[in-house]
Amino acid sequence: MHLDSKVGQLFPGIALAITKIEGMQIKKSKKTEVRLPYTLNELDSIERLKAYKSFFWKTGVDPLLIKPPQEAMIINALKEGKLSTANSLLDATHLVSIRHRIPLIALNSKKISSGLVIRMAGKGEEFNSKPTRLKGKEVVLADKERILMLYPYEKASDLKLTRKSKECLLLACGVPGIQKEFVVSCLEAGYRMIVQKCGGQYKGIAVLAR
Repeated sequence: MHLDSKVGQLFPGIALAITKIEGMQIKKSKKTEVRLPYTLNELDSIERLKAYKSFFWKTGVDPLLIKPPQEAMIINALKEGKLSTANSLLDATHLVSIRHRIPLIALNSKKISSGLVIRMAGKGEEFNSKPTRLKGKEVVLADKERILMLYPYEKASDLKLTRKSKECLLLACGVPGIQKEFVVSCLEAGYRMIVQKCGGQYKGIAVLAR
């Protein structure tokens, strides 16, 4: 598991914190009220959200069309006053993402092979079951077989978890401008929240950073 040197050169300060959680029992979602200390009109001034938008622009993604995942969650929570998720695992990851303003993403670990790496996409490389041709500017998380995620916002469609899932790979995804310590803190809060809502045990933390 490593971070490619080209990514480190282009995006100094990028950081990914990762752990594995086993023995989960994912349950039906419960309505969770969310109160946030800012309004929709104040989102553009939040420094952590600005860091992700800057990263999106640099990787060829228009954040006006595709918002950073935690910002999309915050907007939804501000509009509805509660979380709107399908299960207790998503309750946990969305709540922590909103509070820390850092994307916290759970992947189906049973469909991931060895050799995890954060690297640049190849020009014309394919992603997902309905192939998307990449431009070569995107940062991706991949294993030795395929791209798992367009970093830090879209995972491969078959990596989603269901209520039958018992384990996951949990990622806190940092970008330049977000201190590594904040990324690790988000991951720690994430696995504690998941264990609280779904049970299970986490298997230590690994950090990729440059």
